Amino acid sequence: MRKMSPSPSGALPGNSRQMPRLFIIDPSLKDIRGHHYMLTQAATLSAQAHGFDVTWLCSKEFNNTLQVGGANVRPTFSSSMYDPYIRARRGTLSSLPHAVNNILRRKNQPPNEHKDTSFESDLKEAMQSLGAGPDDRLLLHTGDGQCLPAILRILQTMEAAEAPSFHVATPYDPAGVMPHRTNMAAFSSELSRLEMRGFLNRKLFLYAENSPLAAHLSELWSVQVGTLPVPAFRQVHGAAAAAASTYRRDVLQIPSDNLIIASLGSARTEKGFHHIPEIIRSVRKMIGESRDPVRKATFVLQASPQIVGRNKTIRRAIGELKAMRSSNVKLLLESLSETEYEALLHASEVILTPYGEDEYRFRSSGIVTEAIAAGKVLVASANTYPGAMAKQYGGAAGDGPDEIAAAIVDVCRNWKEYKERARERSAKFRDENTVRGYWRICLDAEAQSARMSHA
Repeated sequence: MRKMSPSPSGALPGNSRQMPRLFIIDPSLKDIRGHHYMLTQAATLSAQAHGFDVTWLCSKEFNNTLQVGGANVRPTFSSSMYDPYIRARRGTLSSLPHAVNNILRRKNQPPNEHKDTSFESDLKEAMQSLGAGPDDRLLLHTGDGQCLPAILRILQTMEAAEAPSFHVATPYDPAGVMPHRTNMAAFSSELSRLEMRGFLNRKLFLYAENSPLAAHLSELWSVQVGTLPVPAFRQVHGAAAAAASTYRRDVLQIPSDNLIIASLGSARTEKGFHHIPEIIRSVRKMIGESRDPVRKATFVLQASPQIVGRNKTIRRAIGELKAMRSSNVKLLLESLSETEYEALLHASEVILTPYGEDEYRFRSSGIVTEAIAAGKVLVASANTYPGAMAKQYGGAAGDGPDEIAAAIVDVCRNWKEYKERARERSAKFRDENTVRGYWRICLDAEAQSARMSHA
């Protein structure tokens, strides 16, 4: 049964105040798109395993049909990290005067000064109504350029002894692509002030989703940034494997002797979707010229629109894929349900991630985590986080469409070796990135801080 939202007094229905509370902050959580829903679910299960009562502070547009796993749901935020992109795509001449006024108003402001305070005001209101205090925790698992500075400003108004503990993680490199990216120099100075007041690693714990990004942020911000990897949430089990087999046979109608090479998630340029037509053309050419036997493969490409819609480059790529569509190229143009997505993941043998080098040099990826956890062979762009993970966990990487195509052909030619290597390393990955261990990392950070303060 779905739990009710907390009452304005902060008391949770049917819940003892002795039970520790975790509030998961995710202003972009409204449906299954993106990794927000998956990661919030995983964080919930992890915290519940450690005896926490969990409340989701999510979008005010939250879809009430989603499964919440016994968590409390409090629709809180009036905007998400994607809103600026949505507004930009919807912009028309009628909005030009408003845009000009904004430009004129910003002329006398410091560069990159962050002025959108809806996240900050929504979070402060929720914290007050919930009675968030020093025994409570708040987890922001997908921080961006709006959320990170806002939390710092909130903490600056509090005394450390009265503040709840914030655990703030990000998958983004603020020197590259980060939604709501703000002035990182100003952010560093705010961090320094909080550090001097005794908040850092006592009431504010900072993380990145992978260790290279954590090292990068530690240097960029001149503070300690820990690593909070996305947990191995989707794993192959009996029911998932059976559903995947049915999906493959009845929906995709792909023979069992064909490898399924899948591209998962929304079609986006930063994820290299526009390179897939060239990759497929190169694969076909290489196979046609090969004298060695190559296992048959079918490309299944999830090309559902991202939250802000499809841009011209993606529409052009989809047009090319439609033109070449045959028995070995299948396009999924509509959004998939959670069940369909999981079935496609588990039905596939190879996951293709030709992500952009600039965008994903350090940036993490939930799809990469899901693929490795499910024992899939990952083929990715070189010089990216997905590429490094592909090489580490039994897959392959290439620099550009032709090299990625060559990697795919090599996987098809030597499938048995790739399959065994990926499955073997997947087991180690799952052991190191359990759902239960996700919140344990945060609790261990608190425990270490307590030991150091008493040393």
